[in-house]
Amino acid sequence: MVARALDLSDWGATVRIAPAEPVALELAARRAAGAPARSVWVTDLADLRSAYWRSVARVEPSAERRGVMEAGRETHARVGPLLAPARLLEVRLHREGIVGQVDLLDDRPTELKTTTLPRDAANLRASRTSYVEQLGMYCALAGSRVGRLVLLDPTRGESPAVAVYDAHLASVEPVWEEMRRRAGLLRDALERRSPAGLPACPWRGHGCEFEGAAVCDCTGAEPKGEAAIASLVDPIVSNPELAHQLEARLASSWALGAPSVRRYRDLVYPRRAFFERTAVPAERTTSVPGEVRSADRIDLYRIVSDLLEAGPTGDTVRVPTPGGIPMESVACFRGDPMLLKISRAGRATPLDALLRNQPQYFLELGFRCAGLGRSNGWLFVGYERATEWNESVYAYRVSFDPLDVIDREFRARAERLAGALTAGRPDELPACPPWMVDGCPYRDVCGCGPEAAPARSNR
Repeated sequence: MVARALDLSDWGATVRIAPAEPVALELAARRAAGAPARSVWVTDLADLRSAYWRSVARVEPSAERRGVMEAGRETHARVGPLLAPARLLEVRLHREGIVGQVDLLDDRPTELKTTTLPRDAANLRASRTSYVEQLGMYCALAGSRVGRLVLLDPTRGESPAVAVYDAHLASVEPVWEEMRRRAGLLRDALERRSPAGLPACPWRGHGCEFEGAAVCDCTGAEPKGEAAIASLVDPIVSNPELAHQLEARLASSWALGAPSVRRYRDLVYPRRAFFERTAVPAERTTSVPGEVRSADRIDLYRIVSDLLEAGPTGDTVRVPTPGGIPMESVACFRGDPMLLKISRAGRATPLDALLRNQPQYFLELGFRCAGLGRSNGWLFVGYERATEWNESVYAYRVSFDPLDVIDREFRARAERLAGALTAGRPDELPACPPWMVDGCPYRDVCGCGPEAAPARSNR
């Protein structure tokens, strides 16, 4: 029998859990003082209609789309450390509920994009409008009149080709005012539960996942949005010297290959990660529409995230993992790794049963702590079906003592996953828990076993 991924025998005894009641009360006080402005991300503001449907409907990406997304994240993660120290990467900025995560922030915001390089560099504003708008919005959030766009084209089969553009703004205030206007439109649409009045989706007829899943009601007759922010970013100047320097750095490091571990979740469920990278998921025999969120069902994950973001600047940040393994950065709260999970259970799990009943929470948090070399972390657990706020959200201070136990598990799983991918065999990888088997697209080939149980939803 293959060992199970959530076996507590080696690391469970190192976990210490204590209620963080002052933090839970602080979140409750923020909520009682008035719900913070609904968080709107800069990426939402670049395409309001798609942002609306992302919030109200869930569409599982196709295997092809998932692969493209993973490849883009991988390229970002590999390039970032070549540009700047970890403290300058994936910097979180927020103002009045508008949030942006800048790929690199030193003397200016720098945005990385994985794409084919434009043929007409002089016409970047027209050919890559959303990129220019996004960079302009990061400049406004950072209060910077200069920004930089780095385009990476990995399609040539070797290290990526690079193009670099330096952008300038006469003033950030007009950009900020347009951002506020767009954020208001999106928030109003979500409040009304209708996208009426939002600009047309630029992806309609071009692979829009919401159109393909038949969850949107777009007709194509919606008014086209104006690229008001892109027009304020001027001039945009090519920087071939910096592009050449970056290409040279990439060429010297690309042959080493990408890390085997992309996400911390890969270490929690390494067998699932193996098949995600090596197998084609089972095809559905019929088209399955996206899941439309019920209007009366609260999005507790978003609410708690907004409450956490509403704290002082620097309270919540993302920290890239030193060494780049995993490639994923770590969300931190007040200096230590943080994990937010939402359960559909009817009531909170008692403290003395939390580790036993939800070991995946602590294993993932422990790996994040090990990745940053921190012994302590924060766990926030929300219960969607609770009727009172004081029964909806719980905060815990979690320590791993000694840290080297979970660190050894972290490194052992990373090595085994790397070895399995190299050998093309998952034999030594621990199996997923039974509750994950039901609905798994790899269940017929993974070897996790037939003892499927009803799936649980824990984000």
